[in-house]
Amino acid sequence: MERKIINDWMRNNNPDNMNTNNTDNNNTMASGEKNPHMAQLETVTFTFSQEANCVDGRSDDVETLTVEAKSSLGIDNDGGAFYVLRTEQWAIDGPNEINELIKRCETAVNAIIGA
Repeated sequence: MERKIINDWMRNNNPDNMNTNNTDNNNTMASGEKNPHMAQLETVTFTFSQEANCVDGRSDDVETLTVEAKSSLGIDNDGGAFYVLRTEQWAIDGPNEINELIKRCETAVNAIIGA
């Protein structure tokens, strides 16, 4: 009996069987319900760095921008995220630079959740 339980568990939890065992890559079962056995993605953090601007920084300084993709329900549960920007200082030449960084984050999150 114990051997059957172990074999059943191994068959159901084998990574090679995960996508063919009534689930898809979006952590959703064939019935449309979330797979309760899969870990849920809550947040994603992106860290960007660049040389410090020539006015406020020394030539060896680096500016860092952290972008956190979050959701009150968790990214998997909500199907998307909002973005929180954290930095001590991040210089840009124009608004398109920030837009491009956020689009990169959005594209990565969408790839993760299969959107």
